[in-house]
Amino acid sequence: MKKFKYSMLTALVCGSLTLFGCGGGGDDGGSSSAPAGSLQPTKQAREPLTSEDTTLNYTDNLTFTPALGNQYGSIKLRIIDSQPAGMATLSPDATSISVLKPGILTITAIDHSGDYQDSDTTFTLYVNKGINPVFHGQDLSVHLNDGDKQRITVNNAHGELFFSVDPASQNLIDVDPVTGEITPYAAGIATVHVTDQGNDRFEPATTTINVTISALNAPSLGFAPLSEPYAPQYEMLPWRIYGNENAIYHYSLSDDSPDNVINIDKDSGLITVLNVGEVTVNVIATNGESYDHPVQTTSFPVTITQGNRLPITVDPVSVIFQPDALIEPNVRSVIAPPRYVLEGNSDAVMINPLSGLPQIIGTGSASITAIDDRDPNYPSSNYTFSVVINKGEHPGITKTAAIDVPFNDGQILSPRLEGQFGTLTFKPDPASSDNPVAINGDKLIIQHAGKTTLRVTDSGGTNYRESTPVPVAINIEKIPHPGWAVKDLKQPYQAMCYPLSNLVSGNQAALDITANSNPNVADYDSALNCLNIKNTGTTTLTLNVKESQNYLASKSQSLSVIMTPADTQLSASSVKAIYKAGNASLAPPAIIGKHGTLLYALADGADNSVVRIDPANGQMTILNAGKTTVAVKDSGSALYKPAETFFNVEITPSVAVVEAHYPDTTYTPGKSILPVVEGLPSDTVLRYSLVDKGDTPVKQISSTSGALEIQSAGNFTVMINADSRNYTVDPFSANGNIAKAEHPGLSVKPLQVTYAPGKQVTLPIEQAPIGTRHFSESGSSYLVDIDNNTGLISLLDYTYLYSSASLYISESGDENYYPLSDNAQTKVTVLPPPTGSSNRDITLDHVGTLFESRLNPTADNDSFKNLQETKVMFAGTRHAPASGELLKKHGAGEMVVVRMVPEGESPTPSNIKPVMFLVQRFDGCPSQVNRDSVAAKRATPQPMDEYIRCDGGTTNRFLTFTLIDDSALNAGNWQAAVPFVAYRQSPMPFKPTANGGCNEGTTANGDIEYCSDKGLESPSTINEWNRIDIRLSK
Repeated sequence: MKKFKYSMLTALVCGSLTLFGCGGGGDDGGSSSAPAGSLQPTKQAREPLTSEDTTLNYTDNLTFTPALGNQYGSIKLRIIDSQPAGMATLSPDATSISVLKPGILTITAIDHSGDYQDSDTTFTLYVNKGINPVFHGQDLSVHLNDGDKQRITVNNAHGELFFSVDPASQNLIDVDPVTGEITPYAAGIATVHVTDQGNDRFEPATTTINVTISALNAPSLGFAPLSEPYAPQYEMLPWRIYGNENAIYHYSLSDDSPDNVINIDKDSGLITVLNVGEVTVNVIATNGESYDHPVQTTSFPVTITQGNRLPITVDPVSVIFQPDALIEPNVRSVIAPPRYVLEGNSDAVMINPLSGLPQIIGTGSASITAIDDRDPNYPSSNYTFSVVINKGEHPGITKTAAIDVPFNDGQILSPRLEGQFGTLTFKPDPASSDNPVAINGDKLIIQHAGKTTLRVTDSGGTNYRESTPVPVAINIEKIPHPGWAVKDLKQPYQAMCYPLSNLVSGNQAALDITANSNPNVADYDSALNCLNIKNTGTTTLTLNVKESQNYLASKSQSLSVIMTPADTQLSASSVKAIYKAGNASLAPPAIIGKHGTLLYALADGADNSVVRIDPANGQMTILNAGKTTVAVKDSGSALYKPAETFFNVEITPSVAVVEAHYPDTTYTPGKSILPVVEGLPSDTVLRYSLVDKGDTPVKQISSTSGALEIQSAGNFTVMINADSRNYTVDPFSANGNIAKAEHPGLSVKPLQVTYAPGKQVTLPIEQAPIGTRHFSESGSSYLVDIDNNTGLISLLDYTYLYSSASLYISESGDENYYPLSDNAQTKVTVLPPPTGSSNRDITLDHVGTLFESRLNPTADNDSFKNLQETKVMFAGTRHAPASGELLKKHGAGEMVVVRMVPEGESPTPSNIKPVMFLVQRFDGCPSQVNRDSVAAKRATPQPMDEYIRCDGGTTNRFLTFTLIDDSALNAGNWQAAVPFVAYRQSPMPFKPTANGGCNEGTTANGDIEYCSDKGLESPSTINEWNRIDIRLSK
């Protein structure tokens, strides 16, 4: 500052001096030299001109005049260097500089004075970019519901502008960084930073602007109460009366609402009806911070009343008897599987405890009430109908029937044959002249042994008509000869023919002499049936009874003949004993008339296997049962001649008690069983004979071992005859029982099948049924229907995910097996139809589609021209008749809810969203229903489930698909989770032909209609079906 004052003073002084000719040194650039010889004044010396480098900030219209020291004259400025070029210009008088842009100037200042010497100085001017102190904007106020977006305005900007929201305000506002256009989010005061990017003259500058956002006024929130009658799979959307269209809505059931009345999608609010009842739905509307009420809540009631229904009716039932068959009455207008109640007692039907259906147990009539009250979603309905079970066709007596019994004179047989249900009637075989049995009604009386064939008819009992006559083989078997007696003959010799009838009794036929140990003593005269006595001595004859009509040949017996000399005094009585095992001893008889030494020996030709004898004392050891003769010789004495006599020894068989039985066993087809015998002597041989009265459960394999082969379950008897030398065993019997076996179980594999309307399949069961096989569903399924008797499965529907129905199979068992203890269980999974399986696959790709049926007659194809009534059905989707406002606005139709997923994704619970279509049906005469009239909405839609036709002509048929609600979808491409099916059905099978087609099949009243034309397709009630896919973009 002092320097500055000094310079000013100098200038003033110099200025004063100038008035008096004071000048500076140097060239003034305009003066000329003085004339030669003139006096040149000398300029005064001076202090040098001084300067300092200067730094400035650029401003508009910036003019720079340097501050110089030691100035004595006028200053002229000269620009020596400019970086950049042209950044400044000199004023016209060269005393100041106009700065045009920032940069660096090198400047020379020249001080010129008339009195003082000139002086110059060089300095640098640094011009920085300017600072914009006046850059500012105006605070702004906006309202959230302003229709036009506002922009931030600023003043005194020099460059491009950049707008940004303060991080603390980003929840309130957004701003376009280039245009400054504001998008408000929520109420509050937001801070926006605006930056002037500057230019080549000015530095960037920033200012802050406050934007005040006023909140939106949230509209009132309100939903209308919903009340709808129950309909299966019915879906509806909440009816919002008031509320913010842009709010996010969340729906939930109130805590005190039952969870089995409806399902509600928490995001879309789509309500799926489950059952009758009343619930409260809570709604949360999230408006956001932009509103004076960011969150609003309300609730509305949903009432599901009992659905509308028709009363059930049931056709009278008249069927023929089939054992244990289930009856499926034709119940019309049924909602759930009805239950049946038998009115009073009946011998004709019962109610099966497993399936609940009427089951045939006999013939006759019954009154049954069908009650449809299992579904609480509908009012109950009942109807009483009659059931008549008529006698059935007799299944027939087995053609292999045979009766095998041993002869028992006069025995009355009451045969029971396989396949018999009533009373048997026998008729003799005309070709047989001598029947072994006499016929007395349903009984047979044994007359003699023999074989014959009878014709037998079964009355059928109470359940069957009379059977067709079949032959039955009768075999009355010969039996072993009964006991017969033989007495020995001992007497003094006398020539004669002794009657054999005096010695043999009980024989049922002629005798046969098979051996004679000494024919010289006696032989048999068959003509006179007597023994011809020839000489003294002994002989043993072996004889039996010949086989006769009723008896087998008897076992052999021995007849001992002893002819003693007429004058002998020596005698002995016969010895008789019972056989004892273990070499029992037997004393000889007393010998009368002996005089010398006795010698014992078996007589010549006598059986040596009965006893062994001590020759000295006659003591005998029993060897076997039988007869033999002992000769006794007396040596005599001095007074008596030697003598000889004989005595018979008879060892009778011991009585043995033998018992036998067959162990109880369980039915195993083909298994062999053997008897258990107790008390059987070692030398005894048994002979077995199965008693077969026509229903024997076993077959005899061996008559010697008693082995039997199991054929079925049941009781049986085997007659046993014993053959033994030393023991007497009376014929006896052995009984056995083949018990029913436990059911071997039933293996049923799960079944997967793709859906098609009217498709029927059967379960893959390889095992033959054991008894009556019944089929039933686990509860009621809308997926399949199964015939309880045949197991034929009819496909009804499918769903967007795996659809399975559980089935149970029971078996009643038969004569060999008990019933199946645990019902077999399996699943039938119904899959969506594959591509190309329908008559025509359809893809709906826009909001309204008109579809013309293939059944409509055309110039190229009129094979369905004669088709009359049809109705339209759906599968694979939830649907219900249009109602309420939808019905008023559009007319009759079906609300179809289709589940959608983002294109290319597989369905999961989280990505499935519903859309609703209105499907409408237009059927009628071509003059009223055609493509133009349907497209122009001049045609009247009809209900889907009614049979409709054009009276007096061909019928045109169309469907339209109108998108009603896709609010649940986000932006993007969507596709159906699975396709659904629409199909047309006629009341009876129709066969398309080149002549327009005709009905073929059974009418509703049971008549049969035939179609002689060659069919282009097989007759079917399913006339047309379409697989429908949906593709939408939003």
